Amino acid sequence: MQAAVTGANGFVGTHLIAQLLEKGANVRAMVRSSKSRNELLSFVKEKVTPEILEHLEVFIGDVTNRLDLNSLFSEVDYVFHTAAIVSFNPRKKQKIHNINVIGTRSVVNQILEFKNKNIRLIHFSSIAAIGDSVGDLPANEDCWHKNLENSSDYSKSKYFAELEVWRGIEEGLNAVIINPAVIIGHSSTNRSSSALIRQMESGLPFVTGGSTGFVHVDDVCKAAIMLAESHIQSERFILCAENLSYKELFNRVQKQNDKTRKPIVINKAFLLGIALLTEVFSFVFNLEPKLTRRMVHSSFSDSEWDGGKIDMKYISNLENI
Repeated sequence: MQAAVTGANGFVGTHLIAQLLEKGANVRAMVRSSKSRNELLSFVKEKVTPEILEHLEVFIGDVTNRLDLNSLFSEVDYVFHTAAIVSFNPRKKQKIHNINVIGTRSVVNQILEFKNKNIRLIHFSSIAAIGDSVGDLPANEDCWHKNLENSSDYSKSKYFAELEVWRGIEEGLNAVIINPAVIIGHSSTNRSSSALIRQMESGLPFVTGGSTGFVHVDDVCKAAIMLAESHIQSERFILCAENLSYKELFNRVQKQNDKTRKPIVINKAFLLGIALLTEVFSFVFNLEPKLTRRMVHSSFSDSEWDGGKIDMKYISNLENI
């Protein structure tokens, strides 16, 4: 396999590259800076031998830049598009749109330009791009957003990014889409859900009252590679191992770490007040808010996802969280 990976130093990107290299693939990885390159190499060196690492080539570039993408895709048969910004910060609205939507549009357009090659795209979308289910059934791949107006900028961006892929499919793009639930697992940095897990491991007992779907990062990467090697085209797959409340997730993390601390469900109104103060403080001092009202509303919502379409056994009980 000759593969390209965008967003290569991200939470999913690093694990994906390690799995690809272990399967014998030659990988061309795109990162945005020298710092990101060093983060990627530091992670992968812990996962594979020096001999295998020789099959990794790292590019510094921009996912919205046509020339950078042309160089990245020129010698590959598969593109794993993981690059995205996950943020509920309203001040990052334009950046979220640029990377998530325009970046995906650029990837799709550049692949379509290689008309002499049938490059296959595996697009990493999200359950955030999928609408709620009708009735009491879990949401599945047939659900589409009907309430974008009240969605976060991130959710909107993943929805419109996915539309770019569907548009490319109509123009002849060979692609498959995956929609992971909340991705859990450890990373070398406190990115994404790994920060949530570390917080729970530390014993901080406060959790919110909502629930959602979860999937391990190893399963996400395994599914992506499996679908890349299949003959499936023009389909989307929700990846969800289990639907859990945050209270249940806390208890599971505690159990796996031989701890017995009980979770305390925090009051939503109180947390919204803290979030408002945090947003004001961050705005005044031009800082990244650690908590926003959008994050609070999301963490108190209840959603359920059907991850049964893909023919794959998930990690049992989300082991090794």
